[in-house]
Amino acid sequence: MGDLLARMQESVTRCRDELSAPHEVAVAAETRERAALQSEIEQLRGEVHMLQGEVERLRSEQQALTLHTAHVQPVVYTQPYEAEGPVRYRPFFRRAVAPRKRGRSRNRIVIASFSLALLALSIVCFFLPWVNGDFAFTGWGALTYLFGSSAGPGTAYSIYLSQVVGMRVFSANETVSNLCRAICSNLLLYGTPLYAASLLLGLPLAASVPGRVRIASWHRFFAWLSFASAALLFAMISWASGFEGVSVWFLAGGIADFVRGVLLIFYRGKWDYWGGLHN
Repeated sequence: MGDLLARMQESVTRCRDELSAPHEVAVAAETRERAALQSEIEQLRGEVHMLQGEVERLRSEQQALTLHTAHVQPVVYTQPYEAEGPVRYRPFFRRAVAPRKRGRSRNRIVIASFSLALLALSIVCFFLPWVNGDFAFTGWGALTYLFGSSAGPGTAYSIYLSQVVGMRVFSANETVSNLCRAICSNLLLYGTPLYAASLLLGLPLAASVPGRVRIASWHRFFAWLSFASAALLFAMISWASGFEGVSVWFLAGGIADFVRGVLLIFYRGKWDYWGGLHN
């Protein structure tokens, strides 16, 4: 009987443990779910708090912008625009279709005519003596000498190189003097074709005399290039022969190039827009 009672008690204890275990498991699972829901609720509360702060910031910025706009004074023109009709006021726009013929510009006609006359003077002076005295030569003579002709106009230039530049003592040191002679003769020799080319490339200025063709950049560039070439040649001739050795004709051609470059600074055309503040 004692053994039977012990076994029965053991069975009752085991049954009670088995019956109580699922209840504890369920309670533990419910506790975990409640803790997870609580953490999610806290996270949502934090996000809502952040959104509320962002909304408040946007509201404050909008209020500040509204106050700033309210303090800005409106711009009042002394002569407000009044749409009285298409005759008096024209819209500000670029022409969609270019006109068939460009209008003649008085500015182009006058400046191009004077500049062309100065260019013609420079070309004439190119064929006149550049140096005074017995060793006078012309720009055309320097060109013929450069291209291998020592007869005719090139003879005077060859004599100038040998008798004036070749005999000039530039320094007490013979090496320095020879170097100066080489620099002077080469710049005189190769600066002349540059001067001639700049004069010839300035001839398209004749197309602008009727007042329709502009190409202002072309004219300005070659006008100042011809003046720079003339200034270089003037420096070399003065270095070899002295200032008194430079002829009046060469000075007239160089001054004409300078005046032509100054005139072309004011060379312009008509506006491409109707109306606008530039009127």
